[in-house]
Amino acid sequence: MESKTETTFSTPTITPEETAKLEDFKKKVEELWTASFTQYDSNKEYFTNNDTLYRFACGHDFKLDVAIEKWKGWVEWYNTYRPDLIREDEETIKKQAETGKMFWHCVDKQGRPILYYRMRYHQKNLGTVDELIRFFVYTIEKGCKIADENGSRRIVVIYDRTGFNKKNYDESSMNSMKKVVPILQDYYPERLQAFFVIGANWFYRMMYDVVKTFVSNKTIKKVVTVGDMKELLTYISKENLSVEYGGMSDPQQVGSKTKLKILSLSKNYGDDVVQSDSEDERQMKKIADKMFSEAGIKKPDYDNIY
Repeated sequence: MESKTETTFSTPTITPEETAKLEDFKKKVEELWTASFTQYDSNKEYFTNNDTLYRFACGHDFKLDVAIEKWKGWVEWYNTYRPDLIREDEETIKKQAETGKMFWHCVDKQGRPILYYRMRYHQKNLGTVDELIRFFVYTIEKGCKIADENGSRRIVVIYDRTGFNKKNYDESSMNSMKKVVPILQDYYPERLQAFFVIGANWFYRMMYDVVKTFVSNKTIKKVVTVGDMKELLTYISKENLSVEYGGMSDPQQVGSKTKLKILSLSKNYGDDVVQSDSEDERQMKKIADKMFSEAGIKKPDYDNIY
């Protein structure tokens, strides 16, 4: 999940062939809607608008059979799970939000909302797998709504692993992630613009092969490992970047309902960092061994991952 090459995030140009496939996709969706989904006619525009259908077609490389099945699955899931009805005052949502581990704040240079995900504030055993999934879905829905309202359509994530250690790790977190990733990939295609990783230490590096088993190549290509905080300023203006990451914007001053812990991080805290003083290396290796075993992957040579 690491990238050191210069990364650009322009919207792909649609070819004439893809345009024709997209039109065919729209016709198939209309036929399927008439046959199976008229009970949801009050929200038909949401499920069948041009942007939605483009994202499903593009997200699945214009393979229409796949796109149709994914779109159909999304419509069925959405009307069963009802992510649009999840409320911020639900106890399940409140207790996760109050940790300050995940919150939306400002936008990048293209107007895309920014999700900050700070792993060091994850509290072990705070919720069940289903509760964690519900919180993730609520959070993504919130960001997508912002993106749709401001016309950017996509989101960016700053995934901060600095200070993460064995006290933050629990099995429910990894198990929920394994279930959340397919939801995000299947039901929110082409929503993610970029996924910036801060604090990519030895444990993160080691988990790469495990993560690859349930994350698509299309998503992996959007991951950028940040070695210097200044790299974020290529994509996010200093005025909109959180003060915690070298910017000028204070989340506490722009309407955040959760009192956030804001730290001043080192300017260089990324790909070159192999271990933080707060991590118990021996215990983290045991956790890693178990994850590799469950994934059916040979564990790495620890001496060669630093």
